[in-house]
Amino acid sequence: MFKRVLMRILDFMFSRDMVSIPIPSVPSSILVIRTDERLGEIILTLPLINHLRKVYGNAEITFLMCKKYESLSRYIDCDEFIFFEKRDLFRNTFRFFFTLYRLIKKRYDLAVVGGKIYPPSLTSYILLGISRAGLKAGIRQRDFNPFVNVAIGVDTASEPLSKYELAKGITGVELPFDNRLKLEESIYEKRYDALVFIDARKRDHLLSLDFIKSLLSELTHKGYRVVVVSGRESRERIEAVMRDFEDEVDFSISPSIHELIRLILMSRSCITGNTGVLHLSVSFIIPTCGIFINADPAVWGYNFKPHLMIDARRGYPELNVVENFVRCSIEGEVSGVM
Repeated sequence: MFKRVLMRILDFMFSRDMVSIPIPSVPSSILVIRTDERLGEIILTLPLINHLRKVYGNAEITFLMCKKYESLSRYIDCDEFIFFEKRDLFRNTFRFFFTLYRLIKKRYDLAVVGGKIYPPSLTSYILLGISRAGLKAGIRQRDFNPFVNVAIGVDTASEPLSKYELAKGITGVELPFDNRLKLEESIYEKRYDALVFIDARKRDHLLSLDFIKSLLSELTHKGYRVVVVSGRESRERIEAVMRDFEDEVDFSISPSIHELIRLILMSRSCITGNTGVLHLSVSFIIPTCGIFINADPAVWGYNFKPHLMIDARRGYPELNVVENFVRCSIEGEVSGVM
């Protein structure tokens, strides 16, 4: 409620006359803002960044993103990064205000808020407001658009597709959807047929250990090479799996971003209920089976080849469905939604 009231106040004080779209000039400097603190949220900005890069190839693109995932920046095709941590206001005041100084010292032709369709990020809009950009763009909100003078309507509930539509509205150019991360390393040898990710967070979208154990039993029985990867602070969960499968599958406990990416690239398929790993795997064009326990695949998923999005809100899929996905991934024939 407080957030909505504050957004309305900002909209009343700082609403601006809208500029016609696509934008009337070719920008030479672009600022993209995404302050969300989850891995998947950052990766969801890629369709916007990649589209802007292709259309405005000579523009200098700066990405303001969460400092927590600073190591991911090497895989994002931007010229400069500003790493933001709002907790620094109390923990490291000097660094917080130095970050704001970096933001406001440079004048941008175009600044874009690349956050969720709804509700918008209050922090991102405030940073948009203090930036020195002539054009300030974002997804058109239902009831407030503070600081924005390029408001783009999107006709989708899909978070990945909404960033593509935002970029297309800004540029007026229609290009293929591109959510890929930049990969500098050479092609990795495919050591695994499947990567199974165990989420560590105690949330209701976790894949149950019983399902994971049954799935591993099915995959190893069919002779597939499997690596099980755990998230942060998940030793208890992964040790419960290791006791039963220590000699049959490989394990990686709480890998770094670089190590997680390496394991994904070494796998022919990825199976996960974690949206962050889902977006990461899809961005490297690895066939991905997303199992949605308490979320809508139409919002967070990728309903196109070579991926399989499973709506498991009313129950887990049959094991043979996931096993078939792995087999088809190896053969290059999988796609669809369940």
